[in-house]
Amino acid sequence: MFSFVHGVVAASDAGRSIEAMVSVSKESERFADWSELGDRLNEVHTFTAPIGAIAGAWCLPWLRRALTAAFRNVSIDLVIDL
Repeated sequence: MFSFVHGVVAASDAGRSIEAMVSVSKESERFADWSELGDRLNEVHTFTAPIGAIAGAWCLPWLRRALTAAFRNVSIDLVIDL
């Protein structure tokens, strides 16, 4: 998935009419690998507890609102949800 998303970002860099923004969990093992995206990186907090989704399901509506707000700040024509 990392390679695919980097390919999409690279394609957007090659064309002037496409702008890429990537939302990545700060808890991701590969979070540091995304730092090169600069202001195109939307950092989000997700699950940190071992039982993850069960214990942290309450934060999903907040996460959705945070992503929606980030998308409103830029012109979004396409969202790829992985």
